[in-house]
Amino acid sequence: MGRTLLESSFFARELNEGNWGWQVINGSCGKRRFKFGRGGFKRCFDLVIKMSFSSAQFSWRSWVITVRGNHVYDWVSGPRHRIDVSFRFHARGSAARVMPHGIIGQSFSSNEPRHGHVDSYPQDGEFITSAMAEGAIEGNATMYEMASPYATEFAFSRFSGVSDGPDKGSGSSVLDASEASTMLGERGSSAGVAGRFLSEEAPCPPPSSPPPLSPGAVQVAATSFSLDVGGGRLRRRALDAIGLDAIEAALIASFAGSGANITAEQITLEDLGDNTVLVTIVQAAVGPSADDITASALQPSFLASMSEELGTTVGITSVAQSTARTGVG
Repeated sequence: MGRTLLESSFFARELNEGNWGWQVINGSCGKRRFKFGRGGFKRCFDLVIKMSFSSAQFSWRSWVITVRGNHVYDWVSGPRHRIDVSFRFHARGSAARVMPHGIIGQSFSSNEPRHGHVDSYPQDGEFITSAMAEGAIEGNATMYEMASPYATEFAFSRFSGVSDGPDKGSGSSVLDASEASTMLGERGSSAGVAGRFLSEEAPCPPPSSPPPLSPGAVQVAATSFSLDVGGGRLRRRALDAIGLDAIEAALIASFAGSGANITAEQITLEDLGDNTVLVTIVQAAVGPSADDITASALQPSFLASMSEELGTTVGITSVAQSTARTGVG
């Protein structure tokens, strides 16, 4: 059976002042392009991409990569949003099946910690770093350079690997920290030519507080609740089959039937897994209050309407009121 190549990107520049956007995820499954944002979902064979509010989860077999968008606090210049990336391997107590695969992947290719060369930072002044993870990775950093953004081949690539272990004949090995330090010492000052400049202040300052509200944003009352979709034998694939867009449309129609007219701009949906969706509805300047929205959500007729709209059993739990930052007017 042939293999399908998936290419996908998370564009922080697509996040707005509210830290969300409609076209944050961009990519292709085979030759089919896709683009989505808040509340979006895409399945490409074994790989699933889910976008909640400002974060996306890329799940493939035992791997989960979470990408979170956030503001650049105390912004001076350049991009106004950043991304934070985390990796998780499900199979506890065992190393990755195919190893190694990149600088990050090697963290999961062994059950033992790896200690490599590190720089000794001064308290202040200009400093050129030289440590490049020697001793903690196979070979050296230049062996991991890629020809293009979506390239898959480098010295230790296992992108097409079908068995455990590094490529035979590579001649590379992981050095211990002392060997790595000796190797760095022999290179002398020339190693600093291609070094990276460190900020004049070290160590790094603590994280700054969140930014003040932007001119168009306000703190408003909000209603939130957990929506359980499907029941019995229908529950297993209920949410994947229905989709978040259909749930949003059902919420608008069902609230309207209960006398509380809301818009899509007021709604935020987050897939919590196990066919449960966290629904947050902010109060607009014109329209029902948070109290009215909460009261409507608790009406039996609202649940009946949601079940009819979605064609499956729907339940509501954990109804609460809070405040949220929003630009909804």
